[in-house]
Amino acid sequence: MPGLSSEGLAGIKLLVCMAKADGVLRPAERFLLEDALAGLALPEGLTASRLLEEDNDPQALARSISTPEGRDYAYASVYALAYCDRELAAAEERILEILRAEWGIGPQEDEALRKALDKGQPGESFPPPAPAPAAVKEAGARGSEFQKLLSRYALLTGLTGAIPVPLLPDLLVVPMQVKLIHDIAALFGLQTDKATVQLMFETLGVGTGVRLGVSGLCKMVPGWGSLVGAASSFATTYALGKVAWAFFESEGKRPLESFRPLFLAEHKQGKEEFKKHQAALVESRRIHAKTLKALAYDLHQGKITQQQYEEKVDRLA
Repeated sequence: MPGLSSEGLAGIKLLVCMAKADGVLRPAERFLLEDALAGLALPEGLTASRLLEEDNDPQALARSISTPEGRDYAYASVYALAYCDRELAAAEERILEILRAEWGIGPQEDEALRKALDKGQPGESFPPPAPAPAAVKEAGARGSEFQKLLSRYALLTGLTGAIPVPLLPDLLVVPMQVKLIHDIAALFGLQTDKATVQLMFETLGVGTGVRLGVSGLCKMVPGWGSLVGAASSFATTYALGKVAWAFFESEGKRPLESFRPLFLAEHKQGKEEFKKHQAALVESRRIHAKTLKALAYDLHQGKITQQQYEEKVDRLA
């Protein structure tokens, strides 16, 4: 079981400070943090529950992170959590002000993070309007096509989530998950809309700031962090696909909130499914690390399309 470096531990504590900035650690935030910490060897005497209950000084934590890489990972992760609702509360802004002052972070870096997070929103990733698709009428054929879609996008997002850079891979996963939902709806001859997809993500806690923040900070642990990113992206995409299938099978008539238990159950199953592909994905990331990083930056900068990215990564998976 890998150990957490002192800077990694400080980063996690900063993330907890931000999560509790409004005075409460929400159940969804606690679940994601505990889930990520479960695979790490914490310092003796420190448990995940105790860590989440601690009250820490953000300035002292900031001063304990001295490497540029550690500061980049920590600030991107903490900022993603603070900005998840597209607004910064006064208490959240105070923590960010402390980090900016301690680490010499300028407004250009904040603006770059803000733009990246805005671009990674589910609504921003929505496919362009198209004619209503023809449904796959035969139930068996529709189920078979669904399984192919689910497997492909779980692997695509798993490999993307393993790319060892802060924040960017997790933002690139969102458009692929949106495309999966769009393609599942098409199997039923249905079209999706931005509001429904956005609500699905929000209701299920997909693409949230805490998920982005935890994934980013985990990558401060070489090797293990990429594995966490891969497993999280794979399992989340798997569960999201299962919920989308059930939702469109009901013709969109069931309230999305009612699918929350299904999402949690399928997320657990998705982690088991990931284990079947873990060795192959880890080896692919090891062999193609530089290529994957380059493709991620090319997609983010608009040098290649999402379809081109997916086709290139398909060949590496």
